[in-house]
Amino acid sequence: MAEPTSSLGKARKHLRTQLADSAAFRSWAGAANQSQALAHIYYESLPSPAGGAESYSSTELTALWPYAVIYVNDYTVLVDSQDGISDSGEFGIQLVQDIDTDIATDPDEVAIDFDDAYATIMTELGDSRGTAGYLNFESISLAGPPQRAKPDDEEGIGDEIQAELLVAW
Repeated sequence: MAEPTSSLGKARKHLRTQLADSAAFRSWAGAANQSQALAHIYYESLPSPAGGAESYSSTELTALWPYAVIYVNDYTVLVDSQDGISDSGEFGIQLVQDIDTDIATDPDEVAIDFDDAYATIMTELGDSRGTAGYLNFESISLAGPPQRAKPDDEEGIGDEIQAELLVAW
């Protein structure tokens, strides 16, 4: 992956590293180390489906789970005659996982399991802000309720749940 040169690119790289270094994210992703965790984090979108297909096969999706997609939600450059140029923005982090078949029929258990996962990731990211090499963001929030795949969609995408986090910096 190319090294970013813009402040936006560097900020996203810092957030990606921060996420990969989170013990909660690693546990959620089944990753033993940063390198394995980084393999579960994508910029803007997932890799294209195999063979130029228009959609993923269920096998391809299963191989990707769980994953995070970091995307730019907002970016602003401010010009001040006194202070020069400063920038700020907001990244979204989409967290997507499959549903454990042992709890799939119990929506309360699914919600508790997933809530615990993303809330712990959010807390760890907050605790690590300000650490050298990480994004020193202002806030992290949940952008609406987690969404579970609708039963009609499960045949094509499987039984998954996702949450969107917003990281303002």
